[in-house]
Amino acid sequence: MHLKVAINGSGFAADYTARVYSQLPHKNGVTIELAGVTSGRPETAARFAETHGIAQTFGSHSEMLAAVRPHIDNIACANFAHGPYTIEAAQAGVPVIVLEKPPVIWPGWTEGRQADARTRKEESMSYLAEVLDAVRSAGSKLLYAEDFVYVDGMKGLVELLIESRRVDKGKVLYQRGVCAHQGSHAPAYDTPAKSGGGALFNKACHPLGPCL
Repeated sequence: MHLKVAINGSGFAADYTARVYSQLPHKNGVTIELAGVTSGRPETAARFAETHGIAQTFGSHSEMLAAVRPHIDNIACANFAHGPYTIEAAQAGVPVIVLEKPPVIWPGWTEGRQADARTRKEESMSYLAEVLDAVRSAGSKLLYAEDFVYVDGMKGLVELLIESRRVDKGKVLYQRGVCAHQGSHAPAYDTPAKSGGGALFNKACHPLGPCL
């Protein structure tokens, strides 16, 4: 089997995404081709493609989808594009979409609007529902690129909590999470209109996901 992989973005998250594909311990007879990359900065996309041996660069996500027709579309770019790109990929019939966190940001950021916290939350959840509906309607599979929820220790804890609930014994009294890596180094990271927030928003979502 030959799988074609597309990557959106050419920065911090996209770099480790490309490296992961080359480090898979076993591919079960599957050939993985990094077939295309697109970025908001064409010059970095060209360097990225050269570094990771990617066949082609594209000026837009939709152009890449049409030309490559990937089996897997990795969305590892600025947060404001996560929702639109997921919908585009689903509508293009991509079987598997791998989405970096956060899945969406409040739409008002890109529109230059102001709103209270409750409105931002409600509109964000409504937009996320729209994105997920598009994925379901297309029959695509959406995978969430958040490592904490997949580590063995967390999976073991979840099993323990499920069992404790089943026998009605024990409950969570306190949770504490930490995330303190150096990234992201993307220029958009600290710009709410592009990332949805700064370090608190983009770092806190790592431990918050497993806690929830």
